[in-house]
Amino acid sequence: NYLWKKIRYVVLPYVVVSIPALVLFTVVMQRPGMPDGFYDKGVLEQMAFFLVTGSHLAPFWFIPTIIVFYLASPLLYWLDRQPWFYRLLPVLLIIPIFVSRGGHLNPLQSFVHFLPVWVLGMACSRYQDAATLWLKRLFWVLVAFAVIMFALEMQFAEGSHSWYSSVSKIALTLVFFEMFRRWGEGGSTLFGLAASLSFGLFFLHSYLISAGKLALERLGGGLPTGSLWGYLSVSLLAVLVSIGVVALVRRILGSMCRLLIGV
Repeated sequence: NYLWKKIRYVVLPYVVVSIPALVLFTVVMQRPGMPDGFYDKGVLEQMAFFLVTGSHLAPFWFIPTIIVFYLASPLLYWLDRQPWFYRLLPVLLIIPIFVSRGGHLNPLQSFVHFLPVWVLGMACSRYQDAATLWLKRLFWVLVAFAVIMFALEMQFAEGSHSWYSSVSKIALTLVFFEMFRRWGEGGSTLFGLAASLSFGLFFLHSYLISAGKLALERLGGGLPTGSLWGYLSVSLLAVLVSIGVVALVRRILGSMCRLLIGV
């Protein structure tokens, strides 16, 4: 039942929302950064590769990776009930330092990279009382650690998705756990809409951001130079516009919406 729901509400919307990008990058134009000889293959083989790797749109690497987690769920379900399993967590948490994210071409490597994060979530659920106690005590330590890792990333990392970033986000996830606990219903009020629309936002935001970049390049002669406030403003605008589009599509499609865009 669990896997069937994931096929209906994650895999099917992924395929549906991918169709415009699949047509664009197999029939209309070539996708930059693909492996050598990729476009010597047939169109159907190209489409299959895009879907299996999520390489047709930048954020879509996530779906093939999460599908591997779904397929691994029986094993993880069994491990969750083994008393020795969570003793391995400290060792697992160093994996992101040595195994980088697989990017848009290797979902199995991404699975290994993010496995410690998934298991950490399992541990917080299995030992909820103990996790709550520790997060209360270590809240500001985790905040400081996340800030230090972020500063190290800005100073030393080459490119994006460094291990500094991965480790800081693990700490930041725990910080958010504790913040949501402290906020109670206030957190639900603040983030509830984005949470309820999350898969729809995920599936559509790449199209909206790409369309915005294209419009700026065509109408403004190029993308504006970067600034922190400009980045924050554009990020907020992208989220708000995405929420509006998802809400509109939801209203139009009604009960079919969850099968088509996952929300």
